[in-house]
Amino acid sequence: MAAPTAHAATYSGGSGTEIDPYLISTPQDLLDLANTANEADWDKHFLMTKDINMTGLFTPIARDTDPGTYGFQGTKFTGVFDGGGHAVQNLTINLPTQDYVGLFGYISGASCQIKNLGMQGGTISGRLDVGGLVGWNDSGMVTSCYATGSISATGVEVILRVARVGGLVGFNDAGTVTACYATGAVTGGGNIVGGLIGISSGSVTACYATGGVTGDGTGVAGLVGSAVGSVTACYATGAVTGQDHVGGLVGGSNNNAPTASFWDMETSRQSGSGGGKGLTTAQMKTVAIFQNAGWAAYDWVMEDGQYPRLAWEGTGAPAIPSPEPVPLSGSGTEADPYLVQTAQDFALLSWYAAVLDADLLLTVDLDLTGGTLYPIGDLGTFTGVFDGGDHVITNVTIEQAER
Repeated sequence: MAAPTAHAATYSGGSGTEIDPYLISTPQDLLDLANTANEADWDKHFLMTKDINMTGLFTPIARDTDPGTYGFQGTKFTGVFDGGGHAVQNLTINLPTQDYVGLFGYISGASCQIKNLGMQGGTISGRLDVGGLVGWNDSGMVTSCYATGSISATGVEVILRVARVGGLVGFNDAGTVTACYATGAVTGGGNIVGGLIGISSGSVTACYATGGVTGDGTGVAGLVGSAVGSVTACYATGAVTGQDHVGGLVGGSNNNAPTASFWDMETSRQSGSGGGKGLTTAQMKTVAIFQNAGWAAYDWVMEDGQYPRLAWEGTGAPAIPSPEPVPLSGSGTEADPYLVQTAQDFALLSWYAAVLDADLLLTVDLDLTGGTLYPIGDLGTFTGVFDGGDHVITNVTIEQAER
């Protein structure tokens, strides 16, 4: 008997090209797209034209076709899916013994994009590599997307008991996740659990997560459970519960320190993190902190008394302004370094991203008794020059919680 021939579904119109994408407008369109009989379409272009309310159980687009074999088996999604600003609502996936679970199980390739798409409500559960939108992102791009549903992974006994589960993406493997957020609760029966992403070896830029995060192992954090790639201009506020390497922002090991990224120490109930800068709730709602950290370079909006939001969310808040001048004498160059002349000057250094690559000169001995200090460089790696001018700093106290 001959194997069934793959064929393109009709969807709601279009031909699958960049200029004439397949139109996704109904629950049946999504079911057709997920059907492996249509895997030949998974390198094409798609555009959602309206919100879609899904009922009943769903299996991922580009799912693993042989869960019993190690590694992904099946056809990866390598195309472009543009949500058009619409949302898939109330999606339910219940595959507790399968990996690569999300609306998209596995996306791959530098030309692959998932963008402008929301996942509203619903519940998604799998074994490992589970995300509210994507289970595994292999070098693809996820941009301007969000997820609000609850996500869980049972975990698996392979070397380490891993879950690799995130509110939006389970594993961001050399991919990019930009201008995205997740608000749902994330639960992992093991290690590597994050409010937005479980583990990321790629880049995460201008993203946030607010949902509660719970794992019963190591590498559990408000934003990324294990961040071995870059994290830039991001924040997290959700309550975090785990066993080891637990962080308000990131957990696990970090090859690159997060840049200009923050977590709320009060709402997360975490005073430590694998990187980033911990703030009080009041500080997290203060525009000047994000302004001077350089967030104007990204599409953030904010007003005092509120957390930052992404411009595309349409909240009506103003854009975060450009940084204020560093309030020190000098201009930060080799010929005209910033002058550190008082304890107050020294305390300012950790709040201005502009000093990270600047020249600094200490002009007097400093006694820092009684001051609360953050490390210079917790907004990013310090690559400048600090000249002590043969002076001495005494009585420095910096409290960094163990992680």
